Amino acid sequence: MVDQNQLFTEISRLLTFCLIRNIMQSFQILV
Repeated sequence: MVDQNQLFTEISRLLTFCLIRNIMQSFQILV
């Protein structure tokens, strides 16, 4: 059985990474 807390941590980390990448790309386009 997978630990839900660990799963949530992994998913949130992945989402945060994608979000930061999108923000950086948008910033580069603006600049």
